Amino acid sequence: MLKVSFECSAPITTQCVVCQDHADYRCIECSTTAVFCEVCLKRTHRNSLHLPEKWNNVYYEPSSLGLFLFLPEGHDTHAVYTEVMKVIVSTGRLCTVTVNMCACEPETCTLLRYGLWPATAEKPQTAFSIPLLELFVCLSLECQVSVEALVGESISHFRHHHFRQRSLVDICSQLDDGTICPACPKADGDMIVTLDANFGLVRKQSSGTSVVYTIYGISLTVSV
Repeated sequence: MLKVSFECSAPITTQCVVCQDHADYRCIECSTTAVFCEVCLKRTHRNSLHLPEKWNNVYYEPSSLGLFLFLPEGHDTHAVYTEVMKVIVSTGRLCTVTVNMCACEPETCTLLRYGLWPATAEKPQTAFSIPLLELFVCLSLECQVSVEALVGESISHFRHHHFRQRSLVDICSQLDDGTICPACPKADGDMIVTLDANFGLVRKQSSGTSVVYTIYGISLTVSV
């Protein structure tokens, strides 16, 4: 296995997997055996955040081609501009990406189209890969791993956004947000609330009163 691992650190072939020309590039996130020429690499990795590598006759080094994200069709007549952003991709690596933006919508919405979650709501300079944040949510919920220090408030905002996606209450008004108990009376009657070990009930009377309105409304379970 050691011998194979050393063999894999060098090109197995020099033929581009697409056009059969001479190839110097590889992308581990696509394949551990396929290599690409520069033209085919750019074509197959358009609007991709994969980080290809180039063979320098000694070892594979990070490619200097740069990462670009282009807007889809339909923005030809709009005011399109570019922003250079720091993006933490799905593998956890920090890279610099040139992103096309359009004046027809907020930058946060454009980043969402690219599969990125903005670090701030206004003029974001940093973004996170959504699959990476989904992994953070799983680590937090299933393994009780604290990830707040890694991305600040971004993970909290993303969890709330993820919750709103699952509830579909913003799409269909006949649905609730998932926090309404189907057994509790909706008009008259008693409603039973269990307090023992209910650490999610953050606004119980013993906690006092807060003058700050909750970020995500009155729902107590939006971050679950």
